[in-house]
Amino acid sequence: FNNPATLLRTRTGRCGEWANCFTLLCRALGYEVRHISDWTDHVWVEVFLPSQDRWIHCDPCENSFDNPLLYEAGWGKKLTYVIGVSHDDIQDVTWRYTDRKNQAEVLSRRLLVPEDWLVSTIVRLRKLVQQNVIPARKQNLELRLVKELVEFMSPTKVASESELRGRISGALEWRQARHETGKDSRVEGFEWDVGGEE
Repeated sequence: FNNPATLLRTRTGRCGEWANCFTLLCRALGYEVRHISDWTDHVWVEVFLPSQDRWIHCDPCENSFDNPLLYEAGWGKKLTYVIGVSHDDIQDVTWRYTDRKNQAEVLSRRLLVPEDWLVSTIVRLRKLVQQNVIPARKQNLELRLVKELVEFMSPTKVASESELRGRISGALEWRQARHETGKDSRVEGFEWDVGGEE
């Protein structure tokens, strides 16, 4: 379902549906929200908090707030492209979600399009969505963009304990098949007997 009213009534959905629903709720409360699409198949949001003057990672499926390294450090995802889109901006936010020490490795996986093409396309799309934005707002967005780019070039903080946990949404078997159960992937209640007799 993509209709937030249906999601709230049925409480049934996956990451995309819950990101849409959470976006609606945040916007209803007056927050600016970005829809974040990870090309390795997950969706979440970022909320701009004026008190911190930055975009904050929020994953409603995972009950996660300000844990951007969750996917790489906790789930073991090999991220490639992570793109954020709001009503008046678009940005490649991959570098918020990856450790800077892994930058060369991440770049080696980004093979869908040349990097210069991606940058120029994002700039072109940003201009398109901002063509009717008032000058004061455009200036504010440009200042945010500069701050965000500086953030992306700054050293990554060490992953916190909450960023090292595995995925909590979805059936356990599904999470195990995807190898997204975290650094400590032991499963309680199971005993493995490899090559043993019955």
